Formats: sequence, C-alpha cells, structure tokens
Amino acid sequence: MPDLTLPAPIWRRLAALVYDGLLYLSLLMAGLVLATPVVAFFVAEDARTPLHNFAVLQLYGFVIGLLFFGWSWARGGQTLGMRVWRLQLRRLDGSGLRWPIAALRFTAGMLLCVGALWLGKHLGAAAYGAALLNFVPCLLTTRGRALNDLAAGTEMVVLPRAAN
Repeated sequence: MPDLTLPAPIWRRLAALVYDGLLYLSLLMAGLVLATPVVAFFVAEDARTPLHNFAVLQLYGFVIGLLFFGWSWARGGQTLGMRVWRLQLRRLDGSGLRWPIAALRFTAGMLLCVGALWLGKHLGAAAYGAALLNFVPCLLTTRGRALNDLAAGTEMVVLPRAAN
C-alpha cells in the first residue's frame, strides 16, 4: 500500500508549536533552577547576579532547545505537541531524521526567530511578527515546507488516524 501522507497544514503546525513552546519554556525554567548554582560558581563574575550573563543564558536556551527538539526529532520525528496533532517530521525520501539534520533544522529556526527579535528591537513591535515569515513558504509550496524545512531538506506530514 502506498504511503498516503499529506503535508501538514499551517494551523496544525502552529498548534503543535504552541504545545512544544510551552514544554520548551517549562524545560528552560526547570533547568535554570538547577543550572543557576553552576552558572554562579563557574561563569558569573559576581555570584549574586549569575543571570546577568546574557550570552550564557542565550547559549543555555539554545542547547536546551537543541537537546529537546533534536532528541525528539531524531527518535521518531515527533515532539509531544506533534504527537497530539498527529504530525511527523521526516526527510524528503520518507526516512527519519538524524542528529545533524535535526540540529540544522533547529538552528535555522532559531536564527529566524533571533532575526525577528532583532528586527522587533530595531523596527518596532510590529516586526516581532517576522518570526511567522518562517511559515510563509508553507502557503506557497506544494509540500507545505517552512523555511527551516527547506534549509534542512525535511517535511512535516500528517499521520493517518490509527485503525481501531
């Protein structure tokens, strides 16, 4: 039987992104509580203000996201939010992702978000919506691929409902 998977519609992708964003935020907060003593001891010049070292916090957020999303994508192509919405991330040939591809996709997405934040800081609050520019190609391409999918050679598909 042929593989009849459809490209993921943008509304499902955004819904899964909200789920995963909340989970990512909770991982950041929980990890930050655990990492604060380490950062204070090894990195901060003043142990009373370890959170003021902004470069370390950015790197920390990137590494936590890379581990969470990369691990999820490399082990089945789904995060928790993607499972809820029956989405799966895979390579264009239908095979699963490996770590280098997952890292490339995550990094491309983060660079787009950081670019949107930079635009928002310099051009005003309306430019914060530039992060959604990642999803414009979803509306224009036949396979519904976002910019980070185009960069990594991946696609997001809707899985069929499980038969009872």
